[in-house]
Amino acid sequence: MQIVFHIGANATDADRLVRMLMRDADALSGQGVAVPDPNLYRKLMQGAVAGLSEATAAGSAAPDAREVLVREVLGGQEVRRVVMSNSAFMAWPRWVIARGVLYPRAAAKVAALGQVFPEDEIELFLALRNPATFIPAIWRLADTTWDDLLSGLDPLSLQWSDVVARLREALPRARICVWCNEDSPFVWGTVLRRMAGLGPDVAVAGEFDLLAGVITAEGMERFLGYLQAHPGQSELQIRRVIGAFLEKFAIPEAVEEEVDAPDWDETLVAEITQAYDEDVARIAKMPGVDFIAP
Repeated sequence: MQIVFHIGANATDADRLVRMLMRDADALSGQGVAVPDPNLYRKLMQGAVAGLSEATAAGSAAPDAREVLVREVLGGQEVRRVVMSNSAFMAWPRWVIARGVLYPRAAAKVAALGQVFPEDEIELFLALRNPATFIPAIWRLADTTWDDLLSGLDPLSLQWSDVVARLREALPRARICVWCNEDSPFVWGTVLRRMAGLGPDVAVAGEFDLLAGVITAEGMERFLGYLQAHPGQSELQIRRVIGAFLEKFAIPEAVEEEVDAPDWDETLVAEITQAYDEDVARIAKMPGVDFIAP
């Protein structure tokens, strides 16, 4: 069985990905793809993974752990692919940064996931976010002070590539699909299709929902009209069209995010953003990583 798990990151898409795929649940079921309600598996999955990750990778899952999860999640349904999601899988907001490290327990949790599903094909989906907005967003979610959250982390040294490399090392057999949260309006349909295991030409419900939130109503109407008048375009061509419509019809307050961070000035924010861009370029070249570029 193919186990698809959207593992985060925190403060990116929340549950929008899985909820949109659930809108197509009936159609996907006919293709052997299950998109169960997160309420069916999150507590069970966290419980199974927590015990193993605490015991380190030397531990082993209970012999019936997989069967219990599959039974509770699928209820006897025969499928080839299961899509699950938990943006807080790697850590609750308070523990996203600990001892100056980003997601210090992510590798142990992913290794445990591999133990729960030892014979299955595992795919991990991860959205990144510019630390200049990611850290303040996590701070707003976490019940802690700014200094305690950072716990000695220099924001200029925060590297998503380190997290991805640790995930790769912890579970080498897993395929990892990565994209930038800032690019979501461009790549949303691609992410939905890849999570569902669909081809690039298959339409999915909600693939332009994020775009609708950042451009004017007139712009969205013209965009949909353009696609209708020019059918059969590739994903790359559609992304270029999106870029053109965003340039003309973007809602400024929807595409620009104010950075609310104590003691950070514009120069530091620009430096953090530059470091993030360089880090993303490294991730795009990492072996075993499928990076979805806009």
